[in-house]
Amino acid sequence: MTELISFIFLTLAFLSGPFLIVLFGRMAIRGEELLEAESKLH
Repeated sequence: MTELISFIFLTLAFLSGPFLIVLFGRMAIRGEELLEAESKLH
């Protein structure tokens, strides 16, 4: 039973890893765009 739980956990971590990386990457890009827009206003 413990092996099954650990297998499911590892699978979820493996699948969500790239998704989280893409999500954080988009957030970082959006943050840079917001900073550039603010600097243009000032």
